[in-house]
Amino acid sequence: EWNRVNLNGITAFLHPDNTGPDTTSHRLPSLAIPIHYNLYIKPYLNISDNNLRYSIFEGEVNITIKIIQTTDRIVLHKRFIFVRYPITLSMPGISVIRTIFDDERDFFTIIFNQTLSINTEFTINILYIGELRNDTYGFYLSSYVRSTDKVRRYLVASQMEPISARRALPCFDEPALKATYKIIVEHEQQYRAWTNMPIESTQNQSNGWTKTQFEKSVPMSSYLLALVVADFECLTQNNTGRYKNITTNVCAQSEKKNDLYYALEVATKNMEDFEQQFQVNYPISKVDHIAVPDFDAGAMENFGCILYRETRLFYNNRTSTSINKQEVALVIAHELAHQWFGDLVSPSWWDDLWLNEGFAKWMEFVYTDKICPEWDLYEQFIANRWLAVMQNDAISFSHPVNMKIIHNEQLTSIFDAITYSKGSSLLRMMRNIMGSNTFNSGISKYLSGHIYSTATQNDLWQVLGEQMFEDNIQLPSNTSLADIMSTWTDQMGYPYVEIIRDYCQNLIKISQKQFLFDSEAQPSKSPHNYIWSIPLKIKSSSSLETDLIWFSKPNMNITISIQSNEWILANPDLLGFFRTNYDGENWRKIIQQLKTDHKKFSVVERAGLIDDALNLARPNILPASLVLELLEYSHLEDSYIVWERILSGLQYIEQMIASSSSGLYLYERFRSYMVDLILPIYNKLGWKDNSSTDRWLDTLHRDMIISTACRYDLDHCIQRAQELFEQWFNSPSNNTIEANQRRVVYCTSIRLGDRARFQFLLREYQASSDPQEKARIQTALTCTRDIELIRYLLHIHINSEQNVIRRQDVLGGIRSICRNLIAETECWTFVHARWTQLFRDYGGSLSFAELIKDVTGRFNTLLQLEEFERFSEQTTDKGAAEAEFKASIERSRGNSQWVSKSKPNLEEWFLNRTLAIRLPLDWFPSTYQLHFNVFLQSTYPTNEEPNTTFTGHTRIRIRCTRPTNELRIHMKQLRLSYAILTRLGKNNNLISDWTIVISSEVLLCRLRERCIKDEEYEFESAYTAELDREMAGFYLSRYNVTNTTTGKIITHNIGATHMQ
Repeated sequence: EWNRVNLNGITAFLHPDNTGPDTTSHRLPSLAIPIHYNLYIKPYLNISDNNLRYSIFEGEVNITIKIIQTTDRIVLHKRFIFVRYPITLSMPGISVIRTIFDDERDFFTIIFNQTLSINTEFTINILYIGELRNDTYGFYLSSYVRSTDKVRRYLVASQMEPISARRALPCFDEPALKATYKIIVEHEQQYRAWTNMPIESTQNQSNGWTKTQFEKSVPMSSYLLALVVADFECLTQNNTGRYKNITTNVCAQSEKKNDLYYALEVATKNMEDFEQQFQVNYPISKVDHIAVPDFDAGAMENFGCILYRETRLFYNNRTSTSINKQEVALVIAHELAHQWFGDLVSPSWWDDLWLNEGFAKWMEFVYTDKICPEWDLYEQFIANRWLAVMQNDAISFSHPVNMKIIHNEQLTSIFDAITYSKGSSLLRMMRNIMGSNTFNSGISKYLSGHIYSTATQNDLWQVLGEQMFEDNIQLPSNTSLADIMSTWTDQMGYPYVEIIRDYCQNLIKISQKQFLFDSEAQPSKSPHNYIWSIPLKIKSSSSLETDLIWFSKPNMNITISIQSNEWILANPDLLGFFRTNYDGENWRKIIQQLKTDHKKFSVVERAGLIDDALNLARPNILPASLVLELLEYSHLEDSYIVWERILSGLQYIEQMIASSSSGLYLYERFRSYMVDLILPIYNKLGWKDNSSTDRWLDTLHRDMIISTACRYDLDHCIQRAQELFEQWFNSPSNNTIEANQRRVVYCTSIRLGDRARFQFLLREYQASSDPQEKARIQTALTCTRDIELIRYLLHIHINSEQNVIRRQDVLGGIRSICRNLIAETECWTFVHARWTQLFRDYGGSLSFAELIKDVTGRFNTLLQLEEFERFSEQTTDKGAAEAEFKASIERSRGNSQWVSKSKPNLEEWFLNRTLAIRLPLDWFPSTYQLHFNVFLQSTYPTNEEPNTTFTGHTRIRIRCTRPTNELRIHMKQLRLSYAILTRLGKNNNLISDWTIVISSEVLLCRLRERCIKDEEYEFESAYTAELDREMAGFYLSRYNVTNTTTGKIITHNIGATHMQ
């Protein structure tokens, strides 16, 4: 017996080529594969307990297994499952003699009394009890309160991806190990049950329970298993698929049934489009879309039974915003695309997750655009995915799109923007290279060739490469599509291409280098040495565009027939996934073109130019002053996606100077600059949506600009927001604020309001049953500037016993607090102190790593960097946030470099160039007291110059119209003796120092504290000056009295700007 159990292991250990069994790999050993699961589930929902946080379910699984390597054991996965012995097998004489559980890898090893040969098939029966936790993984517990009776109702939902099917049943929990499923759910009769397949039969029991049996499933991966047991109601619509009728069901709690009609409409249209495009039929006769009150992800693509957060499926004409409507359509398209990309064809291993998520992300834009072409989703993709993800990928601790997954802890970290947005961006780049017809034909062949199976990225390259050959689309000689695309998917990051022109010889020198925010970072080794195969085109101001050039080495020179007075633009319409830098002269030509006729560049090109410039300035590749000069054309710009990139890029500058210990005055100048920058577009768009004239993007643009204007304290914006909020505050039962305006109105009123308004909005949050309204209010509460309220918000987020914030919303709420500039120190202290609890409760969440990014995003001092490095060293439990800890250290180091190198240049630029002739509207004068002394004799000899000096003393009564740390007053050619600002009734001088900005003709006074809105102040100054001789201001005029004497007149001309 001892030999039978141990001899194979000892032999393997002693073999020269094998040092023993692998105890570190988290991959199952290749001993057996599943063929079919018969699964029985019986969940217990104690509906009498109004604070239930834990329950159980009974389970029984019969797994048909095929042996693929001679063995005396099989290895399954299980977690939080309690097996009820004995485990039985269908083969006579074969029994289980021992089980071993490896809790680190979730391996459940079942050892038999005999060795089984290859191709042996048998069924193993396991009875077990599972936990119904409320942590949103596996089979889990959720609940909601119906507004009619205030009774909490419980339900079971599921989330298996990536590795939580093992919490629902003992199984082979890897994506390649597909099998069919036959499921029976026993539940109390007041509930209904949903799984991946249609219901086959229901049988009511005498004890008040019902057995619901479902049809046998198609082959699918374990992470796609779905189960919902709830008292939900559905909207249903049948539509004709390619081969049969498909029923679309959209389900939720009964009170929200009317908010499902838009989702039903979108889902039905998408199913028709996907089948027609992919030419691969959807294999199930129904698809369910179910809104779950507690759901960690946005949605989950379970085969035939898609689960959503409520905010991603509900749309209400009165309370939902335009963004809400767009998100519903995009998420539904994303999840339906997954029915093909991920469900029918699954990744062989999680390395290729990007094939699932990249395709689904790209297809959500493509096919929602078919339904709603007026939304300009291709443009939105550029701003919100393509350009946005470039910031995530500009650190040396990023990861390749095709990331090698070894340990379970890595899995949650790859469900990130690199996988989704960069993956989809690379698909767009491929489509750009080969054309949409070739791309779509190749994708159809890729799907049909791997149906019910798995694929790797190499399978995709093979099919698309063959399609390119068939369509006569040429690649460089001796180069395959796999050679090209592996440089983009198998190494992290992306290049910036530098274009240096020789204007005399029409020569262009081109180089490529990895773009990193931290110029001193040392990325890990790359299989391609951080050289990419770059598809490159160049166009000029005369509209000449070159053929496609493949740039696959560090440097190259090309000759191009472009006049020296023309600008050139590389990467027109963002053909490739890279940034572009030019020599200074070409940048100046581009800037001049933007000022002259910015529409010479497409919207996508303008967005790319601005995003490149703003981000190239972060590692000081470009001077920040050139970037701000580039933005001088912005008063002509009306594109939403261009403005989105402008504001996104400038937000980084704001964060750095606002967080800098010596940046207070620079920050105030930046805020005034931002008001001047957005004022033209703010005035153009206004506050009111106009359905008869607005484009869809105008609505999104208006929301973004109003939010920005109020954040920078633009008077009209603040006044309008507070007026609307006060109307609601004074009449709580009648909220007339338009849905698109609520976010900015709520946030502004909480930021500038008192605790009474905070408490009012918190009560509205607790009372609301609208998930989208609750999300808006939760975010608005985090806008407060009251430190005590910030601490209170952090407390109610982390203390679940108070039952204020749903578990699914906790991390998002804390992250929103941490993005509040006022809360930076408080949030860092909180996360530092509560890390153990945060890791225990939320370490498995897909967004957990983002918490670290939001906490440290503004760190830019050596002190902050050292403190965070110590915290990182002392913290052993990081889980999915391991890489983000390293990335945050690098990001903070890059921030520190930016502040030290760019801040002085910015200070000079803002002082000398951005103080416009128009003063900011921070102060309003009411009265002037003026006293002048002049020193002149009535006549003087003609051959002598008169004394032209005068002195002045001025008192100006002024009112603070909005809080500011600065006072600006026009002044020209006056020699200031002193300047004093006092609050009426007070004696202390509030001016700490002052500067005369000659180029802007402004006296800039820096204050020790912000002025108080609507309070009266007095500004006093004394100065000397010379009488002007150019008939401006106070000037001296002469006339002849006699031949030997000249008379004089002192008079004034204060028209235009001469008063100063």
